[in-house]
Amino acid sequence: MKRLLCFILSLCFVLGLAAVAPADKLFVKAEAASSVTGGTLNSATFIIDPGHGGSDPGAMLGSREEADDVLRLSLRVAQLIVASGETCALTRINDATHDLDEKTAIANNGNFDYFVSIHRNASGVGGVGIESYYYSGASSTSAGAKLCTSIHNSMVATGVWTRNRGVKTAGYYVLKYTNMPATLLEVGFIDVESENVIFDTHFETIAVSIANGMLAMVGKSVNTTKYESGMESPYGAKVTNGTVSASATISKTKEVDNFALKGWTLHTEGISSVRYSVDNGSYTNLSTATRSDIQSSVSGYSDYSNCGFSGNIPCDNLSAGNHTITIQAVTKKSNTYTVAKITLTVEDPIEDFVLNSSSDFTMDETFVTVKNTGLKASEIAAEFKCTVKLFSASGVQLSDNAIGGTGCVVKYLSDTGALIASATVVIPGDLTGDGTINTTDLACAHKLIGLGYDYSNVFNIAGDVTGDKVLNTADYLTVRKHCDGSNNIYG
Repeated sequence: MKRLLCFILSLCFVLGLAAVAPADKLFVKAEAASSVTGGTLNSATFIIDPGHGGSDPGAMLGSREEADDVLRLSLRVAQLIVASGETCALTRINDATHDLDEKTAIANNGNFDYFVSIHRNASGVGGVGIESYYYSGASSTSAGAKLCTSIHNSMVATGVWTRNRGVKTAGYYVLKYTNMPATLLEVGFIDVESENVIFDTHFETIAVSIANGMLAMVGKSVNTTKYESGMESPYGAKVTNGTVSASATISKTKEVDNFALKGWTLHTEGISSVRYSVDNGSYTNLSTATRSDIQSSVSGYSDYSNCGFSGNIPCDNLSAGNHTITIQAVTKKSNTYTVAKITLTVEDPIEDFVLNSSSDFTMDETFVTVKNTGLKASEIAAEFKCTVKLFSASGVQLSDNAIGGTGCVVKYLSDTGALIASATVVIPGDLTGDGTINTTDLACAHKLIGLGYDYSNVFNIAGDVTGDKVLNTADYLTVRKHCDGSNNIYG
């Protein structure tokens, strides 16, 4: 008896479902709805159904397909709704194929308050204008009718459409079988070229009108705040409602005292001032001006005053490494937003004044010890990581083929010739500075014996061929043996 009762109750449940849906659509396995950013979203205030898709292109004009137009429009409407603080899902975010029962199941399987199906019309006889539908089985005071009317009136209010075809009722599948208030929009005729011109030219206006009609159901409207920015120095591509990214590298070898900034920014509230900070420090105002070139190339704003900005950032106190420059704008309503973030890399040229890793020279902060005699200036310079030049002790630049000796100076110069760093050449045993070791050097070594060791004198340092930091007979004997050929100091 109990089993019979359970069977009867189960049968009644199935028959109850059959009363509201076709028998072959009772149990439809559907994908989850998608967020505008690509993830799944099972609960939202709104769910938008871009009509057709995949194997079903919808109405067409040449290669232009309804499925593509309404997907683009649906995505933009969803973006506007999300940007206004409401949640919105979609039945598809790409060219996927879903039949009508799958679209309906996607909506019904989630938790959504309102369903909006977006289409484009076609008649084959030159129809124009917009029309909107709610379910014919619902009353004119139903939530579905209110949703439909709200969106339709918002589209009409734009004034861009040739004809208002009105709010209508129909028994369309997605209107009849969705569990929430639903509407279907026909946004102009795709098979009429003039209607496509309206659709493309006023695309953003149309998207905003649909989003506003939807948001009105929850007492909201589209956030119409808009701003655009671009950087010219350093270059950063134009960004809408976001922050420009740019980067630059400067080096003290180029004697850069200031880092130049130049760019532009526009905001629906107008621009009061533009300023910058370095590494989150205090802000400093930049110069601003009206830019006629920006006014002619970027439309949609009522106030172009102060849209251009420029200025110089002092670089003398910037340490080597990366620095973050933040450019911020203040609107005429005293709101602020970030125009650009610039990564500025400061290269310290002194860090480049080092010997190559393969060099057998040695160098400290004052002297570079050369391990051979008779080397040309170009050969000594080649031992350095950076580009250097050699000068005589009296300050005359040596030619590439000139022999470098003790007392000559290796100089690292900027592009304009300013001295960045230097080191004096020491060749052990070359006490006269001619780049060789001979009897003249031997005579000099003899004179230096007993005079003490003055480490500030490069020629005295050259006399310390044994490297014990003492000038004595051991150094003299070493030089003498080198001169008579019985011992090579560098052998």
